Amino acid sequence: MTYTIGKVAHMAHVSVRTLHYYDTIGLLNPSYETASGYRLYADSDLELLQQTEDIGVYEGRLETHPAGRPRDQRRPGGSDGPQSV
Repeated sequence: MTYTIGKVAHMAHVSVRTLHYYDTIGLLNPSYETASGYRLYADSDLELLQQTEDIGVYEGRLETHPAGRPRDQRRPGGSDGPQSV
């Protein structure tokens, strides 16, 4: 299942801007990106987000995460398509 950035932000109680920041620093990269550039997150991305929250990772404390994927290595499209928000 895939989720839009807005849905992930709502479920995780963080802002969309925070998720953009996590993507920029490589902490949490979406698994998919649509042809029009929309970020789509998979269940595994949500698990990683939960882990980062559990260990207290906040802006500025961690530059990259070993599980992060550079933007150019994302898989195109979501297997289940975006979920409505």
